[in-house]
Amino acid sequence: MGVLLTEEEHQKCKQSVSREKKRLLAVHEDGLIVLAYLSPQFDWHVFSQLLPGGKETAVLVFYPRKDVANQGYTTFSYMKMQMVVAHGGRCAERIVFGDDITDGGTDDLEKITKIARPDGEIIKYKWDDPHIIPADMTVEVSELFTRELTRYIDEKEELAMRGLIANRHILDLISNELLERSRITRLEVEDKMRGLGLPCLKIL
Repeated sequence: MGVLLTEEEHQKCKQSVSREKKRLLAVHEDGLIVLAYLSPQFDWHVFSQLLPGGKETAVLVFYPRKDVANQGYTTFSYMKMQMVVAHGGRCAERIVFGDDITDGGTDDLEKITKIARPDGEIIKYKWDDPHIIPADMTVEVSELFTRELTRYIDEKEELAMRGLIANRHILDLISNELLERSRITRLEVEDKMRGLGLPCLKIL
């Protein structure tokens, strides 16, 4: 997949994609970036790119920390951080644009549900359809499972919202930078944060 654009291609993208759409993409991606930094043991943020290859989307790359990659198993705390960070895009949209958020976080919701599922299987579950029952469950157990799963996911969403609201200054700073430049790296994010003076983050 082509990520980098020539200057000519970049100008074409700027002309074809509205600033409102680009800002929406920047805010969504930045919510993920900020929450990753708020979770000190989470994966390294490598870079984020708006409009990769001229497409009306965004790409964000994480790289696992060496200790996590080498341990050969996943801890509960790491899965919890994955869920919190995955809420970042939708939560950032709500904070900046209000409750009328886009469906761009659908993949995030699917990822969150997969992590929350005890056996790691994806639930074929629609958030507004209680009649879809996970396999090998009675209706009663399915309803109990769904309530507990929803409660757990909601708790992680609340953590994500609190982290972003407490660090709204960082959310605005990095999203504006990404909006103007279309690309930002981990080192550039860290440099921006140092410019705010320490402490600038409230760790989740």
